[in-house]
Amino acid sequence: MLMASEMLKTAEAAMVANVAPSYVNRAIDENILPSRYYRRDNGRSVRADACALIAFYAETANLLTAEMRKEMIKSLINLQKPGGGRDPEADMSIRDGVVTVDFGPILKRTHEALKRLSEARDMVVVSADILGGTPVIKGTRVPVYDVAAVALQVPIDEVLKDYPSITVNQVELAKLYAKANPLRGRPKMVMAPPEKAVIRASYKVTRSTASA
Repeated sequence: MLMASEMLKTAEAAMVANVAPSYVNRAIDENILPSRYYRRDNGRSVRADACALIAFYAETANLLTAEMRKEMIKSLINLQKPGGGRDPEADMSIRDGVVTVDFGPILKRTHEALKRLSEARDMVVVSADILGGTPVIKGTRVPVYDVAAVALQVPIDEVLKDYPSITVNQVELAKLYAKANPLRGRPKMVMAPPEKAVIRASYKVTRSTASA
């Protein structure tokens, strides 16, 4: 499981908080997050426990003003502290005047998303000895991004027919990993077919006739 202070790339944080990556950048640029929760050096990154703060700020945009949300974030930070004086399994509500916000669902959801992100990271192997360094599912030669791409287009049972050596959970984790680690530029060509994969393709080749 990821530690609360572990730094995540913006795409990873966006996946956990269920927002667009641009929203994570906004949280940094507009000082929505305290400075200790992010870094700008060597590429932007945010702490794992900042995901709940970002999710809260985004989900309450239509209910609370920006200033109210920033004040609530201070309360949420205290709520997340191990010694914050609150039982995580008990009441997770914050009351500010007539406004009451229950942070329980957001904290629970982001905690589960962080757990799944950790599982996805552990599932993926990158080795120069396997498909030239293409990320694959551990114990196989199945490219993670290939599985994720197929899973977005066809039902899960069709994915498993094409990749019989993996499980439903691995397909879901592959989708999650691809979302949290989007490819940049043109994707690498797969140097070898996936293990035991059934290749289904149809090509039409038009042959040109040289003019006399």
